Order: sequence, then structure tokens, then C-alpha cells
Amino acid sequence: MAQQMCPAYMPENLARDLCSKPGAEQLAALLRNYWRSRGYEVKASVVEVGFFQQARTVVYAVRSDMVNALPKGMING
Repeated sequence: MAQQMCPAYMPENLARDLCSKPGAEQLAALLRNYWRSRGYEVKASVVEVGFFQQARTVVYAVRSDMVNALPKGMING
């Protein structure tokens, strides 16, 4: 039996390259939707990190307002 690589809430069509702009946008949406379904509002946006010469590409990342991987509302009350 094959080992499941991702948790059950991860879509099978999740981009393989999460550092590309489309992949990072998909990941940000996944974060927002995951926490929204649990009653929390999370701000997640895509930012350009910069050009990496070794990969010869621009890399993108997801930034959020979460603290220690948890929504601020979960920590504050």
C-alpha cells in the first residue's frame, strides 16, 4: 500500500512547485480556506522573494498573519 504523502485536506492537484507564482497562490488559497472552514480568518498573500541565480528563476513565498502556524484569533481567545 502506498504511503500517503500529504494530509487529507491537501488537494491531489496541488502544484508541484509551490515556489512559482501559481503554486504560491494556490497554497495561500489553501491556507485561507482551511482555516476559514474551521471558523478562523487568516490573511495570506503571495510575495516575490527574488531571483535565484542557481535555479535561474524568480521565487515566490506565502506570508500570513498567523503566529506559530496558528491563526491569531486562536491564540488571542
